[in-house]
Amino acid sequence: MASVCLYFQVHQPYRLRNYTIFDQDSNYFDDTKNAEICRKVAKKCYLPSNLLILELIKKYNGKFKISYSITAIMLEQIEQYAPEVLSSFQQLAGTGCVEFLAETYYHSLSFLYSVDEFAEQVETHRQTVQRLFGQLPRVFRNTELIYYMCTKYFADGDVHKYFNPYDSPYDCYISFMSVLNDLSSRCCRTLQKQHNPADTAVEKSSLHCSSGPAENLR
Repeated sequence: MASVCLYFQVHQPYRLRNYTIFDQDSNYFDDTKNAEICRKVAKKCYLPSNLLILELIKKYNGKFKISYSITAIMLEQIEQYAPEVLSSFQQLAGTGCVEFLAETYYHSLSFLYSVDEFAEQVETHRQTVQRLFGQLPRVFRNTELIYYMCTKYFADGDVHKYFNPYDSPYDCYISFMSVLNDLSSRCCRTLQKQHNPADTAVEKSSLHCSSGPAENLR
């Protein structure tokens, strides 16, 4: 009989507050909403499902095994808002029948932008898992968000088209890079204004600023 490997993804993003162009502080997140949703999902999903998994492990004397990929920003939230959920995952880790996988710290697509950023996020996530669960992940999984973007009109399109506004992976890439390039240009212009005009050329070169919105798409 073939073995079946069950793997569950656990993630909650940080919700942004209603931040407008008139706001000047750096408090971007809605802490009240984040706490409310985390505790609500903990009660309805995480705690009962972890209890069920623990019972199955005990019932089958350790022959039932499972793996989880929990994003680090999810771990941050349950540490802060629902520590009982963290304790339930730690209890599962103690059975020796649960493996925790590595992924990007923020459930991000950082590999599309920077290999160094991607590697740093993965390693930071691995260290977080080791600190909380006593395991150093040996298996890596990448965020499924790239999967959503790439399969809108394939066999599973009926589901994933709701998450994907793009007609093709190419359209997705162009849109992503356009936004990234615009943000980079804005940052460069702001930093250049803080220096003397004579330093502008040097600063522009050191910051790798683009001269136009399409430069990095060639």
